Amino acid sequence: MPIKLLTEKEGWACVTCDGGCGRKVELRAKKIQPATFYICDSREDGRKCFEATPKPPLGFCRAIIYGAAAHFTGLRHEPMSATEAAAALRAQEILASGLARLAIEKAAGVQIEPK
Repeated sequence: MPIKLLTEKEGWACVTCDGGCGRKVELRAKKIQPATFYICDSREDGRKCFEATPKPPLGFCRAIIYGAAAHFTGLRHEPMSATEAAAALRAQEILASGLARLAIEKAAGVQIEPK
């Protein structure tokens, strides 16, 4: 549980990074925005902490809430609409065709001209 209410300070809470780095921040509980995961934005571990959180399940996207708890970023998995799911599928297809094209060019040793 990343949020723990502080008994010694009424109305305050302690938020712990879900990425595993162990960073914590104390702030007023009413200032915390709801999220499933909270990750730190540190220069040393911020990227690793972001990658350590679970990926959204199929049909869901990741909503990012900057400043959800002081300098911590909040992550929430939300269901995608039909339009968003179609856009994500198109993006994956474009990425796959681009990677295939790069592999063909590298194997052939030539650059294919765009159409």
